[in-house]
This record gives sequence, C-alpha cells and structure tokens, in this order.
Amino acid sequence: MRKVFLITSLVFCGGISAQTLSPVAQTLYTAMFNTDTFRGNYALTNGATFHSSPDSSSFYLQWFPGGSTQPDTLPMIVTCHGSNGKVFDEFFLWHPYAVANNCGIVAVQWYNPDSAVWISDHYLKDTIIYNTIELALGSIAYPSGKALFHGFSRGSARSYAINLYDILSGNNYFCTTISNAGSAEPMYPLYNAINMGVYGPTPFLGKRWALYCGELDSAFTLSGCLGMTNTQNWLTAKGATVDIFIQDPGGTHGGFHLNSANVDSIMDDYLQCFSGWVGVEENSGSEISVYPNPNNGTVFIKTPANILNENCWIEIYDGIGRSVYKRPLKEPIVYLHEIRNGNYSYVVFSNGIPVKKGKLIVQ
Repeated sequence: MRKVFLITSLVFCGGISAQTLSPVAQTLYTAMFNTDTFRGNYALTNGATFHSSPDSSSFYLQWFPGGSTQPDTLPMIVTCHGSNGKVFDEFFLWHPYAVANNCGIVAVQWYNPDSAVWISDHYLKDTIIYNTIELALGSIAYPSGKALFHGFSRGSARSYAINLYDILSGNNYFCTTISNAGSAEPMYPLYNAINMGVYGPTPFLGKRWALYCGELDSAFTLSGCLGMTNTQNWLTAKGATVDIFIQDPGGTHGGFHLNSANVDSIMDDYLQCFSGWVGVEENSGSEISVYPNPNNGTVFIKTPANILNENCWIEIYDGIGRSVYKRPLKEPIVYLHEIRNGNYSYVVFSNGIPVKKGKLIVQ
C-alpha cells in the first residue's frame, strides 16, 4: 500500500528559500547552499523546493516544470550526487534537459560534511536514500515504471542497491537507470549478499540500465571503463538488460554531463521507455523504411505492399510521448509541415501491432 505524506508550507529563512525543514536538515541545507551560492541560487530562482527526509536527518530537492498541475504524469529524473556532492549540483546539471523534455527532478542530499550527525559516516544508508525517494514520489502518487534514476560516482555505486530496494518495496518506480561512473563493487555488503544468492539468482530481472564511463577516468578499475564493463556483466548475469553503454573516449570521471550527446542519448532512451515503446526494436521491421532523416517535413515510407492500407498507420510522438501526428498509410508519403521542427519518435503499426519504431528529425 502506498504511503501518504504531508507536505509542509513554504517559508523563507535568511534569504534562502526552503521548505520547512527539521533543524538538522535545515543546518545541512544551509551548509550545502553556502558551499556554492551560485548553484544554490540557481535552484531557488528556477523554483526548486526542499523537503526533509523521512528520518529528518537530511533533505531532498523537488522541481516540476512551470505551470505543471499533474506532476504524476510527467517524466521524472531522480538523481543522487557523488562523493562530497550536493543536490544543487544535480539540479544545475539536469535542469536544462528537464526543461527541454518537460521532466520533473528529484535530487537527494545524502552527503553531510559533519560526520558526527550521521554516527561517524558522511553518507546516508541505502535504505534511507530509498525511503527519501519513496517519500518524494509517493507524495505525488507517482506511478510505477515511469521514472529515470541517475547516480553519479558514489551515487552510481549505490544505484544498484537503490534499484534492489525499489524492487523489494513493490514500488518499481524506475523505468530505467543510468549508472554514471561508479561500479558495483563485489565486496560491498549488499552486493556480496546478492552474489551469495540471498535475493535469488536474478534479482534484477526485468530492470533496464544504461552505463557511462570515461576512458580517461583515472580510477579505471573502480569507476572507469574496466569497472563499468565488469558491472555490465554482473547486471546481465543478475537478470538486468543493459540497453546503452557509453564508453566516452574523451571522458574523465565527471564527463557524462560535459558532452550533451551523452545526456541526449540517455534521455532519448528513457523517454522511449516512459512512453511504453521499448518493446519494439529499433531495427525491427527492416523491410520498412522511413526517410529521409533528417527531413524538411516531407517523409517517404516504404512498406511491403500487403500492409500499405487502412490497417497500417504511422504515429509520431514528441519528447515526452505525446502523440502529435497520426495517419493511415494509404500512400507512401506523409507531410509533417504542421508540426514544429525538432526531434521525434515514430511507430509504424500494422493491424494494431507496432512493427517498426525509430527516431525522426524535422528541420
């Protein structure tokens, strides 16, 4: 059963806008804000709000696109920072992509520079991280199978644990996960338990993943490409599907967001998952051609003669899965001049069955 949570009212504290936080969370919030006031103010200026974690020891950031009245229907980026990190970094890096794709953002503050607060450990336990995510998504009644989870560095190393708790909770919030430069170390207690079969032979069965490593990452066996290759093999052996593995030849440890092509490829994959079109392979329907791509609004579609009729149609979707064009394929040409220039996805149906999908760029 989903938990019901109460969201407190917005207050202002010394020029720093935050949700009413517990005293410990407020202290942490202020400390993190003061480490980088530029990114802190960027979050505030763009409408981010802040809420205490379930145990009141930390906080999370939440943001929805302007004017959104139903955040439970939006794509949602859920993100965990790396070592010594803060939610303001995650918001700053993800916000432009969230705006472009009409996505919400949830970022968990799970590092505290004051180790005395968290019993000689600077980082929240996996269970508290997940409970904080559960609180954030549960408060908007977010559905299963629709969110993107991202973890960077140490957050990536914890991303496999967060996914396990997502499964064990029954929420199954995550449609796909991007583990960014942080491997699943076998000696981590939870992962050792997974390897010992405590959670069954394939605990990640049905989970989808994307991985990133920079070939210039100095920690080659830990967060670099050898470590992430080992993690790919481990995830696959435990039942997961790794859809994308970016091995950036010019990338350093933090290189994922430095190259927009990296992020765009992950967002394209995630939004396909969010829209529910992951069951049709990109190269399926090889006898069907949709061209040219990019195009100027005039698109030709080559199909076998036996399916070019009123029972065959094409549907085109924007970046968040909304249908913007649909028509029967009674002739091998469609005109898209009434839709805006941009990146789209398409699905060709035959007798109600999707037989071909792909990406389409209208210029």
